[in-house]
Amino acid sequence: MSFSRLVRFISTDGKTYVGDAILPAFTYDARKATHAKVITGDVFGEYKVTNEKKVGEHLWFADNGINGW
Repeated sequence: MSFSRLVRFISTDGKTYVGDAILPAFTYDARKATHAKVITGDVFGEYKVTNEKKVGEHLWFADNGINGW
């Protein structure tokens, strides 16, 4: 499974994750996402988009530049 909206985020459990942002209904703006499916592995190599969903308190988007994370 591939991802569409790559984000790095701090979840409510205090841990940092990489995930695929889940968009709220009726929007295409990933900046409004508050949840994401967790991605495990290396997004530049082998990875898996899991069904585990986390709430993001702070999100960083890949469109800002990977090195800016």
